[in-house]
Amino acid sequence: MASSSFGLNFYITDSSTINMKTSKFQVIVLVTLIVFIIAGVIAFATFKGSASKNQIPPITIWGTFPKAAFDQYVTQINYASPQQMTVKYVQQPPDTFSSSFVAALARGTGPDAILIPADLLLASADKLTPIPYSVLPQRTFMNAYIDEAAVYLSPNGELGIPFITDPLVMYWNRDMYNAAGLVICPDPACSLYWDQFKGFNEKLTVKQDNGTISKSAVALGDFTNVTNAREILGTLFMQLGNPITVENTDGSISSALKPSSTADPVPAVTFFTQFVNPNSENYSWNRSWPASKTAFLAGNLATYFGLASELPDLRAKNPNLNFDIAPLPQVRTGGTKAAYARMYGFSIVKSSPNSNTAYQIISAITAPEYLAKISASMYLPSVSRQVIAAGSSDPYMTVFNQEALVAKTWLDVDPAQSSRILGDMIQSVSSGQKSPAQAVNEADYQYNYILQQAVAPTAIFQPVSWNVAAAGDVPDVNIGQKPSNSTSPFGYFRLTQCDGPTLPPVVASALPTDPTKFQDEYGHMPPYVPCDFRHLMIQAQYLINVMIVLGVLGALIGITYAGFLYIKGDSSDRNKAKDMLPKMFWGFILMLTAWFIVSQIMVWLTGSSAYMSGGSNAGDASSGQQGNSGSQSNSGSASGGTGNGSSSGQPANPGDNSSGSFEGGGGSFGGGGAGGTF
Repeated sequence: MASSSFGLNFYITDSSTINMKTSKFQVIVLVTLIVFIIAGVIAFATFKGSASKNQIPPITIWGTFPKAAFDQYVTQINYASPQQMTVKYVQQPPDTFSSSFVAALARGTGPDAILIPADLLLASADKLTPIPYSVLPQRTFMNAYIDEAAVYLSPNGELGIPFITDPLVMYWNRDMYNAAGLVICPDPACSLYWDQFKGFNEKLTVKQDNGTISKSAVALGDFTNVTNAREILGTLFMQLGNPITVENTDGSISSALKPSSTADPVPAVTFFTQFVNPNSENYSWNRSWPASKTAFLAGNLATYFGLASELPDLRAKNPNLNFDIAPLPQVRTGGTKAAYARMYGFSIVKSSPNSNTAYQIISAITAPEYLAKISASMYLPSVSRQVIAAGSSDPYMTVFNQEALVAKTWLDVDPAQSSRILGDMIQSVSSGQKSPAQAVNEADYQYNYILQQAVAPTAIFQPVSWNVAAAGDVPDVNIGQKPSNSTSPFGYFRLTQCDGPTLPPVVASALPTDPTKFQDEYGHMPPYVPCDFRHLMIQAQYLINVMIVLGVLGALIGITYAGFLYIKGDSSDRNKAKDMLPKMFWGFILMLTAWFIVSQIMVWLTGSSAYMSGGSNAGDASSGQQGNSGSQSNSGSASGGTGNGSSSGQPANPGDNSSGSFEGGGGSFGGGGAGGTF
């Protein structure tokens, strides 16, 4: 019995030891298997082929746009795009941007492109290179972007490509309006009019017996404490049809404040200043008040005109403030619907040696699918008509989009200086020193002076020779191929798309000049894409991509199957698994090694990895044709024909000659007779 017991105990102990050892080994194998599977899945999910990395040379962009938002935006694009972009972005203060930019250009250390608001563009316009209309047709440009983008049009091309816009909107205090029994814009598509503030003032502005204002309906009439006063007054001018600045025939920019061929801005000045006139029935504001934004946050101002980007700040500074937004009021009769918006856009620097690369990158990051991302992340309306047309269920974004469609701005040399001139004009009227007409004439003279001092009257939009590798509305960086919006890893697993053999110059010159006809014939925007050696290499890369992914999947399946056999517990299956695992491992290593060697051979054959991005496709602007894409030379570089010349594209009319009024049904704010206009 003892012996039997001893034998039994020995057996149990030995069996437990063996099972314990086996269990530990199985755990190790299982953990290793899981690690391989996870690594394989990550490799497959992020795989884009060897030619997808570092295809585009790096560029430097300066701007006043927030750096954190821009860097995050580029990171998101690189994550989704088959080709990686390297963009060094340097944020500069708006008030010193122009001087820093000029100094850097003088040192030869300037950026390749800039990202600034359009109303800062004029001071730098002579240092920028227009994108010829032969490369980016004016009709394509205006169809793609909101009307405000017309500010970038010049006789020789676009001075920039829009990025994001920040329109002026009307913030209103719900509690104050509700208590007064006033309803603001119940329908999102409704319109507000400036003459309605006569009724708003009567119910919302609260005055003490001594005339002191304790509650205000609206803050207008002064530049010292009315936040965004320059933008508000500019909106009134543009609603009347006055563009504020105009381009002359010699390419210079001058003030349009003094009426000539443009609408008279005097009615807007008269209307604006009535709100600080104690003798006016619309008196609701004075200099004793804090800044209008501060007054609105304190709950003492019913209406605040601020930029869309101010919404998060208003929420953060007073979470208990019950407010909403509405479109800006408009002129009731005549004029044009307009709202100032601060639009940021990319412009290419004339002295940059990387203008072609800069255009490729800018074209890529302003594709509609990416513009939708920056719009969502910054909570601002897009400059893309396509994105706006998609609509939004967000009540605030609905209003923002509505304002973006009527957004306008003007070319300004320095917003700080123009604000000072306009502020002096308003002060001289509100103090009674000058009549509105006199003040406007003096402001026009002063504004003209600073415009002429800042920008030489010789044509600043001179035509330049461009060697650009893209044309039309091309959102893909893979220049030389038909556009593809796919961000899937399988986007590279396709047949090479090209149009046919390289065409002789005589045949190439006969290609359709109309982008629509070209697209109908070839299925994409210009230029014509020849099936050359570079495309053969691209097709080979696609096949390699397919094989490497299939190999990774096969290895994962094999390792998974071997692991399954091993943990089943059967000795024959374990032996089979032990035999399979080393073979699968070394096969996987051999496959990766072969992939690397073949990829390097392809790079050596083509001179560099640039065979995936192609050569130039410069346009023959003089004839309105697109040049051929470059042919492959022995050294592997691709070159194309270049051309320059004038474009037939003309800039959009910066403003019309219509005029409008801020009149009301029962009388005018201008102090005229009942029903009169000013």
